[in-house]
Amino acid sequence: MKLRNLTNAVGLAGSVLVAFAGTAVADTLRCKAVDAAPTLTIEVASAEGDTLGAVTQVDADLGDFTMSAHPIDAEVPGEKIEDQTREPGLLELSLIDAEDVWIVMRLRLVRDVDYHLLQGDETDEGARSVAAGTLSVMGAGIWAVTCEGW
Repeated sequence: MKLRNLTNAVGLAGSVLVAFAGTAVADTLRCKAVDAAPTLTIEVASAEGDTLGAVTQVDADLGDFTMSAHPIDAEVPGEKIEDQTREPGLLELSLIDAEDVWIVMRLRLVRDVDYHLLQGDETDEGARSVAAGTLSVMGAGIWAVTCEGW
């Protein structure tokens, strides 16, 4: 009888651990163009060190119009995250239109990983780094962007 209770308790503890392990905490990057209107909000699964997790959501405000991988209005088809490359200090992302025809947005971000490591300690206290890159949107333009949150 005691062995069965122990087995049930171990099974319950394992289920709880699996539930917590499956719950990913999202990080948010906020990017803005240096001299123009575009702003981006990018949701990513938690970063491991200098490598970002998978991008799960992209929202772009370009002043005259917006783009979103998951628009608020269900009647409006959203763009799709077509391609993403994540490496230490690098994020490249493409959005494709709802009909899967055109790449409508490209984002390339670079983070100066070496500078970050030189300026910080193991707790990241005093660490400084820059995440910057380019945003290009079909028919709208190309901008230099800087980002916070990475």
